[in-house]
Amino acid sequence: MINASISNGLMHLEELMKYNINSYLIGGHIKKSTKALVGSIALNNLKTVNFSKAFIGANGIDVEYGVTTPDIEEASIKSKAIENSLKAYILADETKFGKVYFSKIAELRQGTIITNDIGKISDEIKKKAKILGA
Repeated sequence: MINASISNGLMHLEELMKYNINSYLIGGHIKKSTKALVGSIALNNLKTVNFSKAFIGANGIDVEYGVTTPDIEEASIKSKAIENSLKAYILADETKFGKVYFSKIAELRQGTIITNDIGKISDEIKKKAKILGA
C-alpha cells in the first residue's frame, strides 16, 4: 500500500501539509457545517482505494445500534472507509456513548474505539467493543 493520507475532511489539509504528509482528497459535495466531502462522487472515489488504517469520527456509540451519525451521506462514506481498511479506529469522546443518531456507520465490533475516558463507558459496551483510552 502507498504511504499516504486519504481524507474527506477539508479541515485536515493544513495539518497534513504542515507535517509533509502525502495526502489525497476523495472529492465530492462540500457539506458546509463540517467541511466534509460527501455524496456519490466521494463514495465512488472511495471504492477505488484500500487503507491500512481508517480513523472515523462518531456522533453516537450505543450497545444495540452501534456507531452512528446524523447524516446519511457521511455515514455511507465512513462505512465504506471502514469496509476498505485493514484496521478501523472509531474516535469518540465520553459524551458520545449511549447516544443514537439517524444513520448507522458500523457495528461496535468493526473497529477499535479510541476515547478519552474509559471509566465513563458502560460495562455492556466494554464487553462488545475493543476500546483504547485513558
